[in-house]
Amino acid sequence: MDEALDASGDGRRTDFATDRVNELARQVAHLDDPATRERRRADEAFLREHERLALRAVLDTIQFELREALLTSLARSESRTVDARTARREGDWAARVQRARHDDTDYQAELHDLGV
Repeated sequence: MDEALDASGDGRRTDFATDRVNELARQVAHLDDPATRERRRADEAFLREHERLALRAVLDTIQFELREALLTSLARSESRTVDARTARREGDWAARVQRARHDDTDYQAELHDLGV
């Protein structure tokens, strides 16, 4: 195409270049325009704030979920601890502990009687 424009010699290459220069000049002028730059700055600030708020919402959700899971786990642990204490005081285990304590007392008495 370059050769065809050059060969024609009718100035179309110059017109094309001039049109391209003018187009680029309009684009640069638009990008450099204070109103355009202010609009971009405001949009970018708004989008950053949007991202910050979205991240904060995610973190708040994670924090809430973790707290709920922890409180549920603590309540379950407390219930199991109460059950374990009750089991140690009652039932077969408690009876075995009581027999072992009584036998230990008897054994200590036997040792005392033997002079040990």
